[in-house]
Amino acid sequence: MKKEYLKIPYHNHSFGELCGAPVLAFAKIDEKQAKELRQRFQLRTILDLANFRFYLWANQLLHLVELDDEARELSGIYDAFHPTYRQFPIEDILHAPLTAFKEINQEDFQFFKKKFHVSSVEDMAYFIFAKWAQEICSSAIGQGKKDEPLPSMLSLLSIRRLLFLSLLAFSIFALTTYAFRSELGLRHPAQNEASKTTQDESSSLLDDEKNRALEKKEEPVPTQNETTVPERRQEPPPLPAYRDYTVRYGDTLARISQQFLGNGKRWQEIYQLNRDKIADPRDLRAGTRLILPQK
Repeated sequence: MKKEYLKIPYHNHSFGELCGAPVLAFAKIDEKQAKELRQRFQLRTILDLANFRFYLWANQLLHLVELDDEARELSGIYDAFHPTYRQFPIEDILHAPLTAFKEINQEDFQFFKKKFHVSSVEDMAYFIFAKWAQEICSSAIGQGKKDEPLPSMLSLLSIRRLLFLSLLAFSIFALTTYAFRSELGLRHPAQNEASKTTQDESSSLLDDEKNRALEKKEEPVPTQNETTVPERRQEPPPLPAYRDYTVRYGDTLARISQQFLGNGKRWQEIYQLNRDKIADPRDLRAGTRLILPQK
């Protein structure tokens, strides 16, 4: 993303700040165009532009060209267009005017054609301002992950130094105590003899108890007829039934299904697992965490 695409006051903004900036931040969008985008399509910020539904639908249609006819029917993308276009092949819909969308009228078509030179569905798939907005917001998501707090080197060094000093103090204390006890032992030999006698008595008692315990625990010798039970090998834990995936800009259910499940027709399985997160299967929000079945 080049700074020349933005107005000068926004050159030093971070991606996160730009994501919430108004669409006027783009150098080639004037106040009149921004006002019409807001009134016609509720596009106020760069984030709104990155999630512009007509741009996302047009991109989804562009990617469906690579799939077979049955997968195209299952994608549900045809619901965004007038009924007359549902029988058309995707290649023809891409060359259709913007009025092929059910929610775009003739005035909206003229606005896009005059102000942004976007007149067909395929032109909308390459709408440059929506593309720049997606680049900015995608960078903001990546930047947010990099900015997560990490422990500083200073704190790590302080912890290591504290542990070292603690061990040093404990060693000095242990050595001092040992020297002091040894010195007491030299001055009072009677105490040493008494302690030795006590230790000898306790050790003899322990030996007697050990001998008794060994006599009681006589293990039977296994005969030849007895068979040994083989040890069971621990089986590896089963693979998890599901895995997580974070939606990126431009993703569709059919594309995710093709990439991770090997079949674009299985997009409905992903949709059923994530109905609480997906309001419209044709409109995936970037940053949404989905649950995917195993391949």
